[in-house]
Amino acid sequence: MSLQRKHKTFRFFQLMPIDANNVLFEQALLRLLVLLHTNGRLITRTDPVKPEFPEQIIDIIKEDTEHFEGISGTQRERMIKNWFASDFATIVKEGKERSGKGRIANLKPLHMSTIKLLNTKIRSQDRDASLFLYNVFKGSEIIRNDGFLIPFLTEGTQLHGTYNLKLNEEDISLLDVETLFLLRILENFKVDNPDTQSKIPPFEFICSAQRELFLTDILTLLAYKNSIPRRELFQYFSILTMFHTALYTIKTFSLVNGFFEKKSTRCNVCKSITSSKDFNSLIKCQYHSKIFVDMTNGQDRTCDRIASNNVNEHYAEMYRYFKSHYKLKKLNDYSKTTTTSDLSLDDLLKFLDNPVTDAYFALHLNEILDYEDNRNDPDIKTIIDSGMSPFEKYIEILCQDKSNWKALVSRHKKLMSSLCGMNREDWRYIFSLRKTINSTLSVVGVVWLIIESTSFFSQPLSEFFKVYWLYSFIIAALWVIYENRPKTEFNFKLKNRDISIQISIGDMFTYKGSYIIPFNTSLDTTFKDGLISKNSTQGQFTVKYFKEPRHLDGDINTFLAERQPSETLPNKQKGNQFKYDIGLIIKLKLENDKYAYLSAISDMNDEGVASTSFDNILISLGELWDFILTKGELGVLNIPILGTGRGRIIETRETIIKAIVNSFIASTSSGKRFCDKLNIVINPKDFKEHKIDLKEICDFLRLKCEHYEHDTNTSGIGQAID
Repeated sequence: MSLQRKHKTFRFFQLMPIDANNVLFEQALLRLLVLLHTNGRLITRTDPVKPEFPEQIIDIIKEDTEHFEGISGTQRERMIKNWFASDFATIVKEGKERSGKGRIANLKPLHMSTIKLLNTKIRSQDRDASLFLYNVFKGSEIIRNDGFLIPFLTEGTQLHGTYNLKLNEEDISLLDVETLFLLRILENFKVDNPDTQSKIPPFEFICSAQRELFLTDILTLLAYKNSIPRRELFQYFSILTMFHTALYTIKTFSLVNGFFEKKSTRCNVCKSITSSKDFNSLIKCQYHSKIFVDMTNGQDRTCDRIASNNVNEHYAEMYRYFKSHYKLKKLNDYSKTTTTSDLSLDDLLKFLDNPVTDAYFALHLNEILDYEDNRNDPDIKTIIDSGMSPFEKYIEILCQDKSNWKALVSRHKKLMSSLCGMNREDWRYIFSLRKTINSTLSVVGVVWLIIESTSFFSQPLSEFFKVYWLYSFIIAALWVIYENRPKTEFNFKLKNRDISIQISIGDMFTYKGSYIIPFNTSLDTTFKDGLISKNSTQGQFTVKYFKEPRHLDGDINTFLAERQPSETLPNKQKGNQFKYDIGLIIKLKLENDKYAYLSAISDMNDEGVASTSFDNILISLGELWDFILTKGELGVLNIPILGTGRGRIIETRETIIKAIVNSFIASTSSGKRFCDKLNIVINPKDFKEHKIDLKEICDFLRLKCEHYEHDTNTSGIGQAID
């Protein structure tokens, strides 16, 4: 399927002002301060003489002897530099592998004056979240000069000219020492003038009640501004704005989907909410976002299951939203041909079921069919032959384009992950407190032994350690932290071979390379009636790379065009009524030189329940390595722990991991190389729930790799070693 960029264009500010992608919310907040200070104008150019590196800030501090003292010696300079870089600034490293010199991208938004050092030359990743936030605050009493927010943001300063802020010496007694330190440094710079031609597009909130709730929560937080230190309050402010942005985004998914069910862009319940007294009515809203928070952090299986299901429900709503969004976006494009003014969402819905509208989209369908590849595409043919209207056909084709759909899913998942803090590794299950304590005591003991020994033989050294004893223990502490840092990847290289085996904890589909996907001998792919779970490795693979099972079926059938099933299953009630042999391997081409190897490791019974055995796993592994050796691609192979989920195998996960390692090592013993690295990926949920002994696995793998030997006379088929 080949679609032009103009057809796939998805962005529609009036509907969703935030560009779906990974958001750096700190940058969004800083640019919000710019918009609040300039009444909605952007700063597009900055003074070229402003400092770009932390070292330049240190030079300013050293030169200002009137307000700063004690900055003498390289040690103190380094300490101040590190303090400024970590607590006051966001530092970015550019160049290859981020190996360049650290530059100041922006200051942390602790005060309105921090916009003075905004560096517009460094690409922002606020994804227009600042424009959304500005529209939230715009016109509200909270940002009036005598309101709550602006006096707090500009505390200790006064306006000097149109935009510049200067320190008010009369108010410095009201400032904490950290804020005063920051403002003294910023006195050396001016606020850049905004671009007077820039104009922030207005945004009409689909749910005005949600905006009012947003503002009320911010106002409640600011009531504590005289009780909470500025830095902590800004942290709360950041968390609260990010939470409400995520909440509004999730609710937008449901609201937009509801447009085409109710033919209305407003909820009757939310219309009745006029003040904070009515907020309890929000729970009655049919589009109200239902969020379950697992406070056990995955320790309680029931809570973990409910939370996971809740996330999946939101994602399902998001997938439906893509089509609804496209409908409104394309109706808006059509409206531009009939009027020069921007129409409301209600007005756009009036174009539905309009013969003129269908004629417009019939022309766009013809544009798509002008390409021969599209005319011969079976998915497009099915859509064109359906009884849908030209408008519905056009939207359906946009949503059926695999590359387009994958991009939408990827970008929106990044957006939600950024706003909700999802998909972060739980370091507590990789970090060993006991090991850290033992390591700390060992290092302290060694340091103390060195001090005692040297002090006995040298009086000057004894005096030196008495003066600088603290630095010795700081060095020891840093070493302990480095040695015990949380790790999610453990890599081991086979002796005398350019082949490595890695144990990883994470999402397999985030790793580079090809994937080994456990499959069933009936080649069932459908999610209908729960035959294949979307949470299984096969289900996740299908959704990520094929969107729908029927697309995966097409690729499988193409690969097996000349191969027949080994057996028919007339009594099988769900799915396909045939089966292939255990060990069948299907090679599929994905994107960006990636491949997938579908490995038939389990059988489906008549009720559609999958099961396998340890022997089946060993047979499948042997067939897999042999296939990749003769018909596969070099590179990295990513493999899950086979059979331990839906395969209902009784062996432990540690046993399966060891079997995979043994089989792989046996397959390489012939001296032939069919991959650069085997990455065995452990799902974080499995790692926590089943308490996988990572140390035992790593010790086993280290021993196998160190004592590895290969025999060029063997066949190299991957039969497991006992």
